Amino acid sequence: DVVLLLKSGYLLKRGGYNTAFRSRWFVLSSDFKLRYYTDDTASAVYKGEIDLRAVDRLRDSGGSSSKGSVVCFDRDIVLSMRDSRQGRVWRLQATDAAEAQLWVELLVQLVAAGTGMAEKEPPDERSA
Repeated sequence: DVVLLLKSGYLLKRGGYNTAFRSRWFVLSSDFKLRYYTDDTASAVYKGEIDLRAVDRLRDSGGSSSKGSVVCFDRDIVLSMRDSRQGRVWRLQATDAAEAQLWVELLVQLVAAGTGMAEKEPPDERSA
């Protein structure tokens, strides 16, 4: 299968153990992976990845859930993941709200495609 690059750019990532935000180069690809590196140079060090197949719910209604969600607050992006070992909340931050919204739109589209879930569209008035 061909893997397509969907988006790349710098985001701040909050660590799981060291809770400081660190700048990372993120690469979103069509294989449902959000990979991150130290920077965008040829000598960048691979730091890890987020498997978006672990997100199986697009929006969180605010209630607790064992499923995952993609949520955007201003320039913050929160990915809540379900995992067979344990849940993980990934906290990312874009340079501004508009950039965060671009990332979230792509993440939601990719998650929807991978899970067969589409965001609910309002009914077409012409078919009523």
